[in-house]
Amino acid sequence: AYQFVMENVRSGNILLISSEEIPPYERGGYCWQLLDTKMVPKDKFTCTGMRGPNMNAVWYAVNGIDLLLNTYVTDFYGGDRTVACSNGISYTATKSIIIATGSMPRKLPVSFGTDDLPFDQPLVGLHYFSGRDDTLVLTSELVSQDPKDVVVVGGGFLGLQLASRMAEKGIKVTVVCRGNHAMSYLLTKEVAAMVEANLEKHGVTFIHSNKAIEARGENGKLVSIKLNDGTELETTFAVVAIGHKPRSSVFKQLATKTSATIREDL
Repeated sequence: AYQFVMENVRSGNILLISSEEIPPYERGGYCWQLLDTKMVPKDKFTCTGMRGPNMNAVWYAVNGIDLLLNTYVTDFYGGDRTVACSNGISYTATKSIIIATGSMPRKLPVSFGTDDLPFDQPLVGLHYFSGRDDTLVLTSELVSQDPKDVVVVGGGFLGLQLASRMAEKGIKVTVVCRGNHAMSYLLTKEVAAMVEANLEKHGVTFIHSNKAIEARGENGKLVSIKLNDGTELETTFAVVAIGHKPRSSVFKQLATKTSATIREDL
């Protein structure tokens, strides 16, 4: 949308459909604020388009972009350039449909113990840190459950964000890192050691060179996180931040319903 505006595409020619209830936002900064129950997220964390303007709802309206929020695409007809949406309305593009469905969090396999529960049944106490909805649930349960200790699975940027914010609340945090130090994809071991040391001063413990392989539950509630070395971390509250995978269901629909092609923009 930002690029089209910069290239002077005529007003009224762009429709942006999003399942979110707010305009596109910078997930890291916005969700960081949501973790603080005393702070109301500001519009400054809406996408800024390469350090450009604050792209809140007003920005879209001023630039003649129709913003359709809290709406899912339920069907896709590539040959006709048409999408059917959860609001019961279909929309047809005169030129192109751009698919930018982003990604979804990678999840841990779940064992429900002896419980006769469906595989996809949510496990109380097991959370994912991915977007606004996930973070709202996480924030609510941090207040209602008031956990004294939390396991954070993932030693990347989001995992350290979570560990830092929870440590500020006086929660004992254990971070499981797959690499031999936190943020191994970005930081040197020496720099990471300084970051970890600072967090350890606030009660954060790190487990390195290990991997969470399963979340275990009993009676529908989380009881432990199992690691690949056989260790089980007993906990009733865990947050998983182990990366994302493409949200590709729309492509599967396209492959089965039409001969239209997709041009990749890499």
